[in-house]
Amino acid sequence: MNLNHYNIIGRGKLGQIVFDLMSCEDTPVISTSKGPRECHQNFIYELGDTLPLPITKDSAATLITLPPSASDDLKLWQKLAKQLASYPNVYYTSSIGALKAEKKHLIEIENIFIENNIRVLRLGGIIFKGKHPINFLQNRELKNSLDPVNLIHANDIAKIIVSIMKRPSMITKEIHYIVAPEHPTKKDYYRDIAHKLSLNEPLFDTSTSKAQRIDCDIDGCTDFNFKSLYQLD
Repeated sequence: MNLNHYNIIGRGKLGQIVFDLMSCEDTPVISTSKGPRECHQNFIYELGDTLPLPITKDSAATLITLPPSASDDLKLWQKLAKQLASYPNVYYTSSIGALKAEKKHLIEIENIFIENNIRVLRLGGIIFKGKHPINFLQNRELKNSLDPVNLIHANDIAKIIVSIMKRPSMITKEIHYIVAPEHPTKKDYYRDIAHKLSLNEPLFDTSTSKAQRIDCDIDGCTDFNFKSLYQLD
């Protein structure tokens, strides 16, 4: 096994983008997914399973991009975390949604990983190519629309994650944030995007909450050329 290989546990939408980027850089990657992928170094895995044997600790770094659910049995997350506790440079992608009181399960899962020496990357709301959040917000009430948006393009997340995996010294805390530096209000942003895509606007509730802008706090973030939130291609 190549001592410089990387592990990706969960080749969903984001995991696939990270995988593709690393593959383009000729970086050896071993991955897992729920279903088959076009890659001989991909293995079937679901939360609660024993990790496939090729996902070994003689790796440079491991990324966990499994989506959490409020209905998940925490023991399954504990099993995964314990399997990876002795691995070097392991990162779990969480969400800034963990800051919301009603998302208690996100905090519980994060704590499981932190207790096992695994670092947490809280991601802003993700903009995937061809799949913008506005598509789900048309004609729906958007609460606290005067709050700032905390979003980021999936490709930017992937670039930062790949940099972290290749340069672990960028991580200095148990929890870091990966969010784009643009923070218009939800109302301004989603109205502009709706017009740009010829879609119906959300129904704006012009109240505010205590939500604050959240910025990327990883060493070197200011050096990244973030894609504008208004750039949709």
